[in-house]
Amino acid sequence: FGWIYIHAKFDPQSQPLSVVTSAFNRFFMNILANRSEQEYVARVISSLQRNLSSSAIVSLCCLFPTFRILFPSVLRRVVSDEDLSTQNGVAADDEFASGSQMSWRRLNFLFRKLISAVCSVERPLALFFDDLQWADDRCMQLLSALMERDHLQ
Repeated sequence: FGWIYIHAKFDPQSQPLSVVTSAFNRFFMNILANRSEQEYVARVISSLQRNLSSSAIVSLCCLFPTFRILFPSVLRRVVSDEDLSTQNGVAADDEFASGSQMSWRRLNFLFRKLISAVCSVERPLALFFDDLQWADDRCMQLLSALMERDHLQ
């Protein structure tokens, strides 16, 4: 199967984090559509369930709408039926938009766990972000944190 390639392009009107989250969301939509990737998807789901709490998985579902397909049982346990029946499924999570130090630590933690679940020696990850001059400071901090070796194997 080889490399995992995630590409996105920043522009001046980008909302904070939207370019990065959209790129990962597209990646997950693509692998879910590919029947030959089902074993890989199961491995990613298993890794995230082993390493994250239910509330952390719900936060990922807020960041990546495709995750709602991957974790329906977690959402049923944590999110009310009323919230699940809304147009967006899970209410938009303002936790990361607040910009507090705690929310950014949590966001970095979630992305690190996601990267660890997605890539492996057999499936290395290549991230390509075009027009980085348009990226906001927080997005650049997140991308920098993802490049640190302490969470990569």
